[in-house]
Amino acid sequence: MALLEAGDAEKASRKFLQAAIADPEKWCETCIEIARLGNPDLGLASLQSILPLTKSNLVLGGVWCGIGSILHNMGQREPAYDAYKKAWDYYPAPGPASNRALIHLFNNEIGDAEHWINRAMKMNPWMVEGQFVQAMITMVGRGLYRDGFRQYECRWRAGDKGDIGLKKAPSHKPEWPGPECKDGTLLVYGEQGQGDIILCLRYAYLIRELGLRQEWIVQPGLVTLAESMGIIDKVHANTILAPEHDWHIPTLSLPRVFGTMLETIPFPEGNYIPKPASVRNRQFGMPLRIGIAWGGSNVNRNNSIRCAPLENWKPLFDLTGVEWHSLQVDGAEEAAAFPQIIQHEKPASWLETAQRIMALDLVISVDTGLVHLCGAIGFPCWVPLHCRPYFVYPLMRADCPWYSSLKLFKQKQEHQWREVFSEIAFELLRIIGNTRSI
Repeated sequence: MALLEAGDAEKASRKFLQAAIADPEKWCETCIEIARLGNPDLGLASLQSILPLTKSNLVLGGVWCGIGSILHNMGQREPAYDAYKKAWDYYPAPGPASNRALIHLFNNEIGDAEHWINRAMKMNPWMVEGQFVQAMITMVGRGLYRDGFRQYECRWRAGDKGDIGLKKAPSHKPEWPGPECKDGTLLVYGEQGQGDIILCLRYAYLIRELGLRQEWIVQPGLVTLAESMGIIDKVHANTILAPEHDWHIPTLSLPRVFGTMLETIPFPEGNYIPKPASVRNRQFGMPLRIGIAWGGSNVNRNNSIRCAPLENWKPLFDLTGVEWHSLQVDGAEEAAAFPQIIQHEKPASWLETAQRIMALDLVISVDTGLVHLCGAIGFPCWVPLHCRPYFVYPLMRADCPWYSSLKLFKQKQEHQWREVFSEIAFELLRIIGNTRSI
């Protein structure tokens, strides 16, 4: 990479070839990471420079698989699939088979997705990336949560690999096996994003019914929100040393141990987090007050997929009778170029955000923790949804089975938001002047 950046392409190509032959998988992962870090052209060039330099089918298969991954992350799904197909043709392996299955899943081609993931898992049943894709097909493609959440435990085997690599909290006590154990103190800790914790806070009521004492470890901004439920015995901000407990469990393992199915999701109507008192009395003829968020946390590796930059929102901003309020946190400065958006100070906590929401008529937000907050308090939220949904938005449903207050506007192609916001603008036109229909 240093030689390539210095302009010595010839020496760089020789070094790339040596690296590719020595460890094709690690070399391809490095190129993909370069692309993820914001330089996809350099990542692609690094991979493509090898193609004319080797006749090894193993290396060629790895290179084309890496090219496919970069193209897929750029939203170029069809070229990515062609690259995975070439990778398979050069060297049939679990990796390209699993990646082909993932693209079929995102295309809602569930039969083809299952065909390719079965081929991948037959070749290597222990490939964690394949197990992850299999779990997504089960949950997102089929809506079979009970089986899917069992499969999703593969995330702990991934180590530090990409998006699925997680580590459990260190503890000398056993992991909670489920409702059959009703004594002692259960420690529940957040493992991923703040939205996932908000999603799983509904299970605090089920834990309470068992008679267990429960303590939760959450990000600092979530502490007061979790405490407002009034049923958690103790809420801790991020802590390294876990408090005393008899059992522990990560948040997204709660659906598994409670045997959650599509038909048995707890509190799908929302309101499991109390609504703060409303500070706004709606009067006919007043402008709609709509809060918006166009991106998620900058630390999320898939943030570029779910983000909808404000340039895409112009069909909405052209409407009259609407007062726009920014609920954006990371990247809020983008609103400076749009004077119609009223900006606010960064909220001190998620509870403060909930209080701000109650002064609005509607929230429109891309798939972030804000969507989970609206759903949890039963507040109307419209979601411009990217086309890589996870288990919260199974493909066979037009709505969200976890939150009844959400209305989904699904993207058809990655990074293509025009149709989505045109549809939202049409819906807003229909209700302006009559907020009772939101």
